[in-house]
Amino acid sequence: ILELGVGTGIVAEKLLELKDDYNITGIDFSNEMLKIAQKKLGNKIKFIKDDVVTTELPLTFDTAFSNGGVWYFIDQEDGTYALCSHISDIYKNFMAMQNIANHIKNDGLLILSVQGIHKNYSQRLPNGIIYSQKILNNEDKNCFDKTN
Repeated sequence: ILELGVGTGIVAEKLLELKDDYNITGIDFSNEMLKIAQKKLGNKIKFIKDDVVTTELPLTFDTAFSNGGVWYFIDQEDGTYALCSHISDIYKNFMAMQNIANHIKNDGLLILSVQGIHKNYSQRLPNGIIYSQKILNNEDKNCFDKTN
């Protein structure tokens, strides 16, 4: 299993709780995220610091997935879905998709999560902590910025 945008390892950790002998490789371009994931998961999965646009992995995988990592779908609440990407350049998205397809076995799967629309909200957490986010449209880049 290849996790695209492993981040802090939250999804990989949950998968290993379901079945502890999954063979998971997590790729991410962020050293900071990988350090957190490595601290959390140790050597339970293989970590690779790389960019999905240019990576040349020595393996092919049965499954690759992105759960809010590189790519995901947004349920727009009108019966349609929008494919979203953390890669802002359309050409680099095509390159990355082709690159990842080359790393998935012929009968393998690419799984992308479906999320709700990003909205402004606040939530009270234990110990008096308040988590809030604000979504700002960035028309120049055809994307949005999320502040926490």
